Amino acid sequence: MNRIDRHLERLFRAAALASQRPLGELSFAVEARVLGQWRAASGPAGRPSLLPLFRTGLAFACVLLLATVALSLREMKQTAADEWTLPNSAVNLALTR
Repeated sequence: MNRIDRHLERLFRAAALASQRPLGELSFAVEARVLGQWRAASGPAGRPSLLPLFRTGLAFACVLLLATVALSLREMKQTAADEWTLPNSAVNLALTR
């Protein structure tokens, strides 16, 4: 055995003979700090979140959809009288010939 192995073996024997104290629960403050740092570190470092961008895009798409529906309904109301003009003309032409 070389010198490092002997030192390591002595360290392991000393650690095995040491008495172990039971650990108590962490205080609320320590637990809150650890969880807060863990949540802060879980996101991508230095990259902004894409969630606000997706929310903005969804809101813009909803507004665009409502505007399209409103304009379509307005156009349908304006052309309701003209809706029967072409079929009536076709029937009149067919009956007069």
